[in-house]
Amino acid sequence: MKRILFITVLTLAAALVFAGGASDRATAATTVRLNPVGAMPIVDEPVDMTYMLAASPSIVSYEYGQNWLTTMLQDLTNVRLTLRPIPSADYAQRLNLMFASRADLPDMVADRSLSIDTAQMWGAQGVLKVLEDDFLEANNPNYLAAIAARPAYDQLVRAADGKIYGYAQLSPGGECYHCNPAAGIWINTDFLETLGLDMPTTTEEFRTVLRAFRDGDPNRTGRQDTIPLVGARTGWHSNVPEILLNSFITWQPGFGRDGYYLDRGTVKPAFVEEGYRQGLIYLNSLVQEGLFDPVSFTQDANQMDQLVQGPTQIVGAYPSGAPAHYNSDHRDSYTHLLPLRGPTGVQFAAAGGLLYEGVGNAGHGLITTAARYPEVAARWFDIFYANDDLSISTRWGQKDIHWRYLRRGEESFNSARQPMEITMLVDVWSVLEPHSIHWYLNHPLASWKQVESANWDTFDFVARMGAQTTAVIPYLAPDDMYVPPLRFFAEEIDEYNDLRATINTYVNESMARFIVGDLNIQTDWNRYVSELRAMGLNRFTEMKQKAYDRSWR
Repeated sequence: MKRILFITVLTLAAALVFAGGASDRATAATTVRLNPVGAMPIVDEPVDMTYMLAASPSIVSYEYGQNWLTTMLQDLTNVRLTLRPIPSADYAQRLNLMFASRADLPDMVADRSLSIDTAQMWGAQGVLKVLEDDFLEANNPNYLAAIAARPAYDQLVRAADGKIYGYAQLSPGGECYHCNPAAGIWINTDFLETLGLDMPTTTEEFRTVLRAFRDGDPNRTGRQDTIPLVGARTGWHSNVPEILLNSFITWQPGFGRDGYYLDRGTVKPAFVEEGYRQGLIYLNSLVQEGLFDPVSFTQDANQMDQLVQGPTQIVGAYPSGAPAHYNSDHRDSYTHLLPLRGPTGVQFAAAGGLLYEGVGNAGHGLITTAARYPEVAARWFDIFYANDDLSISTRWGQKDIHWRYLRRGEESFNSARQPMEITMLVDVWSVLEPHSIHWYLNHPLASWKQVESANWDTFDFVARMGAQTTAVIPYLAPDDMYVPPLRFFAEEIDEYNDLRATINTYVNESMARFIVGDLNIQTDWNRYVSELRAMGLNRFTEMKQKAYDRSWR
């Protein structure tokens, strides 16, 4: 006999008056019958809930009967969602205003960019439900199982106060194998062959190759029309310094590390150290010789890609996490350059390390304190951690229509650590054509499934990415040099974020100016460091150290 759990909740009808008025609240008791945890549907009688999410211009309709994902989820769970899609450009502002006013709060929220620290702040203010351990144990066995899959996960999903405020994206056993060490330089092997050059392995050999690209007419046009090295200010790993500085010091600007690294448990800013300064000197010398195009600091990734994909090969080397040349006539003309050894022997890959990765922000699933049925919301989120097919479908569409699992004997990702799992039949994520298939959300596991996308030609692209990744991983810095994700208390967040914005902006602007020559590395370096101190660098470093000590010591 099926066991039914009866829960009585209070539904609130509130009229909020903002201009010095009062609020009138009428309450009515409602009984909800929950089926056992894990059983579908979640409730026998339909339950209405509201869900706020960022709208995609590619989605025609989010409505039941029109959107495939909406329809499938409602039929599966008996939870009738009223979706509230907000234009992406306005989403963060609208969400903050709504949280601040407490007006018209939905039952559930999806905000992939909402950090665990920010979720803690809103939880402390009574906007978001605290997911206490007993609540999770009663409603979220699959989420707890995903957390237990990795030793660091329990710490990573909790805020500084030790509490959980949202359902983070987790990827136990399913990391994006290529994504973490994806940064690198792609070098034109046609140019190398034409000029009789070997693959460079050091920064000075790389300089010699770039000079040959500049002077040797490697594209056989009879003109000096090549760009030896070019990057972009935007795009996935399209920043040249992000990569080449790792030949002088471990440079970790991403993953929230802000250019900091660990030295035997001490959190240190690389951007004031001698290795960083020497890296800037090297990059500036490339600009001064006409080997590194300064347009790299003003153009975007699309403009860089157009240079790479043009009918005539003119680019000798460029940085990217996903090769721009692959969908052009030059798909076989470039190969991934392994991390270069610097003058003092430093040779790191530009990557975030693997030890602490695999946990996304808290905002993949949030329950507000206005939720009429928080247990129903919790169980609705939990199903995505239980069912790979369902989680994949939130990104890649309907199984066997838009994607399928690889069959026995088919090629897979070139890595025993993370084989490719699914193949695209119709790519409804990368090809942004209007449809009503899903919501353009990454629910818990979907985004990390290894795929062969319909955008790319057969399995060749995947095999190349696998080979590149496998070759780069030995150059990752040791695990104990990576600063793990840090959590801050609610009272610290504003100060920390202000310092972070000010210091990161100044570091990035100064980096570009030193490299292109607007600042002189010999005469302006000390002033640059002094400015950072005046901006609060010591305090910023102290806050990072305290957060590290209380969570990871």
